[in-house]
Amino acid sequence: MAKKKQTLKEVAYEFIKNKIVNCEYQPNAFINEEMIASQLNVSRTPIREALMRLEQEQLVSILPKRGIVVCSLTPDLIASIFETRLLLEPYIIENYGMYIDRCKLEDFKRLYGGDYRKDKVEFEIDDEFHSLIYHASKNPYLIKTLENTTFQNQRIRVYSGIKVFRVPDTYDEHIQIINALLDEDYKLAAKRMREHILKSRKNSLEIVFSS
Repeated sequence: MAKKKQTLKEVAYEFIKNKIVNCEYQPNAFINEEMIASQLNVSRTPIREALMRLEQEQLVSILPKRGIVVCSLTPDLIASIFETRLLLEPYIIENYGMYIDRCKLEDFKRLYGGDYRKDKVEFEIDDEFHSLIYHASKNPYLIKTLENTTFQNQRIRVYSGIKVFRVPDTYDEHIQIINALLDEDYKLAAKRMREHILKSRKNSLEIVFSS
């Protein structure tokens, strides 16, 4: 089956979102609609529609008579991101852990047990692991919410100079979660996930706001 062609609004959305997530559009920076329209060779209508969607995802703020500004990375925002993860990811493990693909869990375990310190795509691996967890719910509302936290996490990593990611500790914590899942001890796996997220929250706040 041929891949569905993206609409102009979707193209604009992906373009702007990637710029924000990778901090090419810095927190608190104003977005120039005309420049984006010129870069994409489209009218300003799909740009505005994309920006409205991004506002719903807490990536931009539309300020009347002032323009569009990229949302800042505040302590409150980071705390909210991790609060959401603390509420949802352990819940998904406890209630949907039995649906997580065992073969994929074994693949992640082998990967994390290898020479991960030389791995150049550890951020993608981290996101893929958490994505495997929350997609097991099959609940589009839970999935969309946690996808949004993933975008924000990437902003935090890039903005902090990537130092916020605790590669060895993170992989060790993931292995503990995987072992509990493979043992079908979903309460323990949820507990390990909760501990992992709390440590990540502490590290994120310390690194981003240490200066």
